[in-house]
Amino acid sequence: MSQSIKATEEKRRQIFKPLLANPYTVRTRWPHIDSEAQKVALDILCTQILPPIGKWNKLSAKEQIEEIEKEKKNEKHNNFKERFDVVEGYNKVMKILEGNVATQVRKQSDGNDYKVLFVCKNDIHSPIITYHIPLLCNLSKTVIVQLSKGSAEKLGSALQLNQEVTLLLLKKSVVNSNPNLKEVLDSIESVHIGFAEDLLNNTLGMNVKFALTDIPIKNKKQ
Repeated sequence: MSQSIKATEEKRRQIFKPLLANPYTVRTRWPHIDSEAQKVALDILCTQILPPIGKWNKLSAKEQIEEIEKEKKNEKHNNFKERFDVVEGYNKVMKILEGNVATQVRKQSDGNDYKVLFVCKNDIHSPIITYHIPLLCNLSKTVIVQLSKGSAEKLGSALQLNQEVTLLLLKKSVVNSNPNLKEVLDSIESVHIGFAEDLLNNTLGMNVKFALTDIPIKNKKQ
């Protein structure tokens, strides 16, 4: 038996195997936010930021058109200007983030009017549609804030919508005008995705490491 094991060991040799960093291993990394900060952020959204937009959503289509006409005639008439500061809905949010990433990669300008993305991750029934969000936010320089389970219904209620709101994108101006919200955002750690950050540089370095392993030695066929 010992001779059989020895014979097997003699037929293997050690090599150094190169390993490339795999970007997909970081796709589910999300920044940590404690439960108290989540409560504060949700309270600020539902009591201060979203109610004025909820009033706009509650207007009938005719009333909204009348308000828009008043805005065209008088620039000072902006009773519902807050509606331009917030974007909700998966497709709308993704379109904005992707556009900001394209601008960043082309180095045309900072090009990002949006500061923070609130994600009700635990209220999203298909987790696969959230895997790319940390990467998009990293490239577009947008802060991600996870909200606790059940927050999507509260956001929808604050916006006077008959549906849950799982993604909510806020403009920088909203954050800058709310010190309490800014304090919450400053407490959230940044997620660094190495290969993504390299994309914004002129040169893309290769992250190669070597692992010591062994491979079987195959007998050459005569």
